Amino acid sequence: MPLERMAAEFLKRGLSAGRDVSESIFPKDFASNLASQLIDARHGLVSAIANEVGHFLRQADIASEVRKVLAGLSIEAKVQLRFSEDESGKLRSHTDVTSTGGGRKTPPPGTPDGK
Repeated sequence: MPLERMAAEFLKRGLSAGRDVSESIFPKDFASNLASQLIDARHGLVSAIANEVGHFLRQADIASEVRKVLAGLSIEAKVQLRFSEDESGKLRSHTDVTSTGGGRKTPPPGTPDGK
């Protein structure tokens, strides 16, 4: 039996779900040590990913990126405010906002097409 196949069979027998560790061909110490190392490796991986994501978010300049997206964006909207009095004399306001078409992206000022 080739060594690779034998190792795969040992792992399959030792770590298969539903099997009692004492039934496997691995000693109980080895199986628990391997499980402990796998848990430690998983925690290490999660910690490394969390550190990298945190580093990226700390370095990212969100305001600058939003500014780049919004630069040159043109949105046309009509706002109508109406004020009226109700029966008790309280002033009521009514607001209507309508957008005329979708947003257009125009080149920001200072760019070749933005003049």
